[in-house]
Amino acid sequence: MKSRLCQVKNWAELARAAKYRTKELAGKCGMSTRALERFFVYDSLGQVVAGNKYWADGTPVAGQQFDYTFDTIGNRTATLAGGDQNGSNLRSASYSANNLNQYTSRDIPGALDVMGVGFATNTVTVNGQTAYRKGEYFRQQLSVSNTTAPVWLTVTISATNQTTLTGNIFVPKTQEHFYYDADGNLARGGVIDYGFLLLVHGSLLSDAFCSLPSTWVR
Repeated sequence: MKSRLCQVKNWAELARAAKYRTKELAGKCGMSTRALERFFVYDSLGQVVAGNKYWADGTPVAGQQFDYTFDTIGNRTATLAGGDQNGSNLRSASYSANNLNQYTSRDIPGALDVMGVGFATNTVTVNGQTAYRKGEYFRQQLSVSNTTAPVWLTVTISATNQTTLTGNIFVPKTQEHFYYDADGNLARGGVIDYGFLLLVHGSLLSDAFCSLPSTWVR
């Protein structure tokens, strides 16, 4: 189901908001019980500074509220993400950039959202914690200790009379740092190393690629 732009209006002097509404379209499709409203707020430079999702009754969709902050040149400096059923308690993260406007680090919050759908009449647990429900929707925030090392978090979702699901979510270590080569290419970002092939006069220099350190080739 696609969203349709149905309204554009000014929010404060330097903000613009575009309102994407799926409620009317969902109603035409006989899906009004799952209708959502999405609000995107833009600053005077056209940058998205907020993205919020609401149920048809006006209540926030837990885990799906987002805010973004930028510096004067347009680099992202901070984010808020997640949020409970009241649209509060979002997880914050900061970003840093150098004089070349390259991101050098970012925070990885020590929590994450697990969201999905299940029978509305059944209790859903995530790693043994009872999840918040809104109709068929469920959401549970899990805490993770990622201050000293990345975490490969095991997640188990259980519900009455439904198949238990188990999987993993990767959470990088905080802070996550980024490194660049002399040409400005991203060479390392968190746990990922990057290598680049050299192209000269339309010919690929495979020898240059083979000479890269093995840690650069993934």
